[in-house]
Amino acid sequence: PILLVWWPPTWKNLPKRKEHYLERNFQGACGNCRLTMDRRLLNRSKVVIFDNLPNVTNLKDLPPTRNLDQAYVLWHRETPAKTFHLRSAMVGVFDTLFNYTMSYKRESDFRWYSGKKQVQGASDIYIDNIIKSKRHLATWIVSNCNNTRGAVERKAYVYKLIEAGLKVDLFGACFGNRITKNNFSAFLAPYKFYLAFENSWHCKDYVTEKFWRNGLMADVVPVVWGPSREDVAAIAPKGSYIHVEDFASPKELVKYLYYLDANDSEYRKYFMWKKMKIPNGKQPLQTLRPGYEAPLCQMCRRLIKNKGKLPKKVLSSSLHW
Repeated sequence: PILLVWWPPTWKNLPKRKEHYLERNFQGACGNCRLTMDRRLLNRSKVVIFDNLPNVTNLKDLPPTRNLDQAYVLWHRETPAKTFHLRSAMVGVFDTLFNYTMSYKRESDFRWYSGKKQVQGASDIYIDNIIKSKRHLATWIVSNCNNTRGAVERKAYVYKLIEAGLKVDLFGACFGNRITKNNFSAFLAPYKFYLAFENSWHCKDYVTEKFWRNGLMADVVPVVWGPSREDVAAIAPKGSYIHVEDFASPKELVKYLYYLDANDSEYRKYFMWKKMKIPNGKQPLQTLRPGYEAPLCQMCRRLIKNKGKLPKKVLSSSLHW
């Protein structure tokens, strides 16, 4: 089966041959599907995928024809706060056009997520080496300074932490010193804490690479701002992070971070989840950033299971689902 991306994402740092960056064949555990951006394959495609940024305002760029057995999938990558300017363009226009959703939300038909729980069965020596590698207290890397209200509020909160005495190394476009290192994990590993601050406040299920890649994958304890405590607890390993909402004030949070900094035995507890035993006969789950591959694999497997077609359903609203 062919999965056609009609409106592709406009990510930064795309390959030189941009027209082919979403060309690949899924095989093995993913099923047996072809992902393509080749619009000439429209009539042969079982699924047509539309990224909602920034193409949603270009109504003339819809497929000229549609087969009855084709499923249209709306691909949401960003929070409503970041796509608010598109709401007027979407209201009513795309209602009943799409059949399925692909996004970070747990109720999505095909979920795009930035990480998942990890079971490592790590040894005490492994965790000891993590503790010994720490040379700095905290860091924050950010490039969205004020594009959303959440971005403004999180920056204000960071400055409150600094005013309360937190020593934090600041990087990114907002501070005029971008990180060019390809290996983020190696760069972040010497830090004890990473400020995993999202660009939205209490946006349901929105927990990104700031938490997974910059925190857990780098063996750094993420300090979380943005997602609700309930949303983080639903997906993250227990005891692996610190949430700002557990503290009455920035001053109390800073006090606690310095307490952990001075007490290795207490700080060490934030890595004990890595010692979880791997059940017999099961493969360990890896903390990773699967991005678009995970939901597309799920989509492919469902296509194969249903003999090349997705069950019929209609999304009544492109905004409220």
